[in-house]
Amino acid sequence: MNQTAQSWWFIFYKDQLLLEKKEDGIYAIPCGESSPIVIKEKTTVHNITTLEGKNCKAFSL
Repeated sequence: MNQTAQSWWFIFYKDQLLLEKKEDGIYAIPCGESSPIVIKEKTTVHNITTLEGKNCKAFSL
């Protein structure tokens, strides 16, 4: 079975959690196969837990 793994992306900038603005104006934690922004080469991505059957990943800019 060939499934792509969806993940919740918790992205931090200093002390702020960055959210994605949806077309309807609602803000949400980004969810997708890959990060919504480019991850620099030496950035550590932490696998936190699962939420709603999806992995939660976090990193800092």
